[in-house]
Amino acid sequence: YLIYVVRTFDYINPYLKGLHNTIDGWRPNYDEDGWKVTGRRLLSFRREQEYDSEDEEGPEESAPDRVEVKPRLRRDIEALLELTRPEEPPRRVHRSRRVIVGLYLPGDASGSGFGSALIWQDGIEYESGTWKCQWTDKSSNLREADNLVRKIEDLVERSLRGVEIFIFTDNFVFESTYYKGYSKTSSELSDVILRLYGAIRKGELIVHVIHIAGTRMKAMGVDGLSRGDLLDGMMAGQDPLSFVPLSLDADERSGGAVD
Repeated sequence: YLIYVVRTFDYINPYLKGLHNTIDGWRPNYDEDGWKVTGRRLLSFRREQEYDSEDEEGPEESAPDRVEVKPRLRRDIEALLELTRPEEPPRRVHRSRRVIVGLYLPGDASGSGFGSALIWQDGIEYESGTWKCQWTDKSSNLREADNLVRKIEDLVERSLRGVEIFIFTDNFVFESTYYKGYSKTSSELSDVILRLYGAIRKGELIVHVIHIAGTRMKAMGVDGLSRGDLLDGMMAGQDPLSFVPLSLDADERSGGAVD
């Protein structure tokens, strides 16, 4: 049933992983949280198995009648309850009627400041400021994620509906966490991503998160917003979309270097 639900409400998909972790967590090459052991941990695990095993092979372990609930499943259930809270099924936009208004939301948070910019068809709406004291000791990954998500939540509260949003960021952790729906190391970052999916549901949005190089962020002028610098890139009057040429393929962008 959930497979068919996810085909419509794709933002639910990241929160089905805990079910898989629980179902397959009994297998010998899975850790205590239900994640498959890989890399060096897998090699170490195999050595331990070889050391402990006898010369004669025993019967192959079969699936148990009951499995232990993994921590990820508990968290996923909370997320699913939040995303499915509306009594009526939310509308899903698969092709925005406002493509011409395409929003580009570059964002950056460095040091004690933060900055982001909305590139509308009619101009640029930017924001720059400093973090409160309780945020200064947080990781840059969390601050940049919260910076971007707060902006989208604000747009939704301002009645933005059915728009396709492109988020450009030089934070690879934010990009990967968005598509996975969780962070293994930071529950706070996972909560921020859940807020983003909630805003997507409420605003009937189509959101793409695209990782770009930090040098491109600096050239755009967004990096300087976190320091109050308004004299670079698009903030100085250059065409903002020229820094993110999505209309060009890899060969065109590389000047013919790609065969």
